[in-house]
Amino acid sequence: MITLSQKQFALCVLSVFLSFSVLAQEGEHMTALVTGQSRDTKAKQMYELASQYRALTKLGQFDQAIPIAKQSLSLFDELLGAEHPDKAGGMFDLAWMYFQTRDYAKAEPLLSQVVAIKKQVLGENNPSYVSYLEMLAALHVFMEDHGLAITEFQQVADIRKKNMGKDSPEYAKSLHAMAGLHASIGDYRESESLYAQAIEIRRKALGDKHIDYAESLSGLARLYLTEANRNEANGFSASQGAATYGKAEVLLRQALQIRKESLGEKHLDYASSLIALADFYRQSKDYPQAEALYKQGLEIYESNPAGQNLAYATALNNLGYLYVLWGKFSEAELLFHQSLSIDEQRAGPDSQRSAMTLFNLASVLGVLGKNQESLNLCQRGNAIVGRLIEKFIAAGTEKQSLTIINSNNIGYYGTLSLIHHRLANDANAVSVALNLVLSRKGIVFDAQARQQDAIARSLDPETKKLWDALSNQRAELAKLMQSKPEKMAAEDYQKRIADYQSAIAQREGPLAAKSSLVAQDLQQRKVTHKEVARILGKEGVLVEHAKIHDYDWDHGQWADTWRYLAFILHGDGKIQMVDLGDAAELEANIQPALRAVGLVGGDGDLQQQATRTLHKQLWQPIAAAVGDANQIVFSPDGLLNLVPFAAMQDADGHYLIESRQISYVTSGRDLTKGDLGIKPETELYLAANPKFDLVVQVSPTPASEELTRGAVRSAGFGMSFSPLPGTAQEAERIPGYLNGKHTVLTGKEATEDSVLSVRRPRVMHLSTHGFFLGDQVTISQGTRGAARIDGGKSQPNGDNAAPALPPGYENPLVRSGLAFAGANHAGDAKGGRDGLLTALEVSGMDLHGTDLVTLSACETGRGEVKSGEGVFGLRRAFALAGTAHLMMSLWPVSDDVTAQQMQRFYQLYGKKTNPAAALRQAQLATIAELRSKKGQAEPALWAPFIVQGKRSSEH
Repeated sequence: MITLSQKQFALCVLSVFLSFSVLAQEGEHMTALVTGQSRDTKAKQMYELASQYRALTKLGQFDQAIPIAKQSLSLFDELLGAEHPDKAGGMFDLAWMYFQTRDYAKAEPLLSQVVAIKKQVLGENNPSYVSYLEMLAALHVFMEDHGLAITEFQQVADIRKKNMGKDSPEYAKSLHAMAGLHASIGDYRESESLYAQAIEIRRKALGDKHIDYAESLSGLARLYLTEANRNEANGFSASQGAATYGKAEVLLRQALQIRKESLGEKHLDYASSLIALADFYRQSKDYPQAEALYKQGLEIYESNPAGQNLAYATALNNLGYLYVLWGKFSEAELLFHQSLSIDEQRAGPDSQRSAMTLFNLASVLGVLGKNQESLNLCQRGNAIVGRLIEKFIAAGTEKQSLTIINSNNIGYYGTLSLIHHRLANDANAVSVALNLVLSRKGIVFDAQARQQDAIARSLDPETKKLWDALSNQRAELAKLMQSKPEKMAAEDYQKRIADYQSAIAQREGPLAAKSSLVAQDLQQRKVTHKEVARILGKEGVLVEHAKIHDYDWDHGQWADTWRYLAFILHGDGKIQMVDLGDAAELEANIQPALRAVGLVGGDGDLQQQATRTLHKQLWQPIAAAVGDANQIVFSPDGLLNLVPFAAMQDADGHYLIESRQISYVTSGRDLTKGDLGIKPETELYLAANPKFDLVVQVSPTPASEELTRGAVRSAGFGMSFSPLPGTAQEAERIPGYLNGKHTVLTGKEATEDSVLSVRRPRVMHLSTHGFFLGDQVTISQGTRGAARIDGGKSQPNGDNAAPALPPGYENPLVRSGLAFAGANHAGDAKGGRDGLLTALEVSGMDLHGTDLVTLSACETGRGEVKSGEGVFGLRRAFALAGTAHLMMSLWPVSDDVTAQQMQRFYQLYGKKTNPAAALRQAQLATIAELRSKKGQAEPALWAPFIVQGKRSSEH
């Protein structure tokens, strides 16, 4: 259940469009121009047509006006030519009509042409051009193309700031609009900052009694209400929520008083303030007071014909939500039906607003026991949201895409929860649930990867130049975030990082928009369980995990709990859904087991017990559903991304890998990915046993010349790396198992720069130290892990204290990586290459055509786990770079055991065995050898490596 208060931005946007609704200014200019030049029949006819459609638009008869406007434009083309700049007036008129009929797809190209003409004729600093650009941004909001809208509103803001000053009301207007847009997509931190700036500018420029000042106060207050509601749902303390509510109430009352004094108690803006204050009382659980304010606001809307708009629908929706909280479900159902009718009429049946109201109505129907009706509405809503997501992430940055996903997961979780609680025995409903997971899980990762595919397929000079520039900026950012320049002030350091983040985001957007194949692929890849089942065949089974937020279907509210579901899909299309239980309880049980399993040199008995815990928690519940299938593909979610499913051990002492072949994917969709047709350029690139103590001399770049020795490390970073003689064995023996051109680098030649310069080897093997910097105080150690320079002691107040990075600046892709030559003197490096290869840098590599990347190092499969999106670290980065299969480790590994296992693996892989099967046979051989020598096979020694990627039988 959600409210629509955060969607108020659309109303602000509508006012932008309405301000341009006087067609006479543009249309009459066009017709006057023609009649001034000619008195022929066509000119008179065009003048008459223009007069007709303007008259019809004043009556609101847009359907009749549109054909006439098109005919008028056609005559203009005949008289003055299709490229004449004065055609902009008629094009705008037609765009406005299409907007009024909600045919945004036809309005958008017309308005885009108008904007282009105005820019060419007037220049980008002209106020008229800026207004048209702002209107185009507004239209993109209505089209829910938020990526383009953000870019365009930012352009408007930049021009107004430059031309009118940073303290001008016009600039404040742009900041307010951008704040609303960021709030609507869930980017609350940025929204709050923009609202605060707009408020301060408007207060100084207009005074604290002005309605524009009240507008920004109200916007910030609504944001605080949204944040407070979000904090409650996520389990934050009551004091935090009370503080946020308190700030919201002060702002709401202030805005209400300003509007009352300036506009009167019958004005629609005053009604809007009443509804906002009602929202506050609802969230404060003062239901009678909230109901009274809602009804007062609704009376104003209903008494004003212009008030039957989206704001009215929002008020109906929010009163409905109040009745849900109050247990008055039948009253809520009626209000949601009313709200939906207005949303579909005013915003369109495929709008985000309509989707949100569909979910609200579905939740009430579910509470009332109308389960199938509820599911039908959920499906309609999810289809709308799915199209919105596809549109946004085709042009948005990764951060923006994750934000839009997180702010639109209500229907995703609600649908899965409905099916789990109410329709678990309905085979059709279960297939709907799995298809929803397949369509949404890992979708941002998939879109990012497809951008890489598109770039690899179309290496035109312009795209390549953009891509190279982006890669260089990522490298510089990774370096900067690892080490603060000694003489740089903390504020300057934080600003520098913010500038890099902004520059990267600005490059990512145009690259994504330029790569039309990304959007095409998203449209074409409508993967369902049927396509996945065909790939699995008779012997395969997909175990698709999903971590979801629980919904209380008895009371119509989100529960405090999360849960893990598992969908088991067989090659014949049979699907079963299994409840793995409460997420908090499950994770509390498996976390200590994961720590015990990965403890090299630890207690063998404790490891055996841990593997049995994993077996009991994660395998026994699904064993019957999996049946006798011997090829299992796991698609984990949440913490399960860090589970070695192969090492789960039953009561008889048998590991799962001894009876099943196991592989991993981010999503079941991965199984359907086709061959890009890109061939590898070499057979093998191998880097091993780097000389970590090498002092690397790199020519400085302007962005990195300040990075000197003695720099302060970023959070958690302070490592030294020791030699790895076992990796030298891998360098000697592995090439003999592969045919073709080899590049083998060791010692001082095994540099970060050499790895980044390699392009499309069939096999890449990296044998070195790995690191993952999480929130833990100490770094776990294996023989291919790194030791902390400070001995694992945190020094928050000492000379080596990490500078405090602003929230949201620490990209998880800079916290994991691999060490190469010179890594122990990273602080000496004067350039972007410092011996530390981070996941952020890897994500910019071109490994399309690479079948296998092996990371023979510690913890290379770890990273920041994001439910629904996998692990952000090397695991994600190499997949983004394009490799088909990735072999990586989940914990610190043993040097000598790893060297032997790698040799066995490549003996098999070199004989055309697929990576998952080759790893299984190598691990089985290690298990047998360990049992022979020690009586038991400790999983910490044989089980750290997993293979993730597209499942195949041959390569």
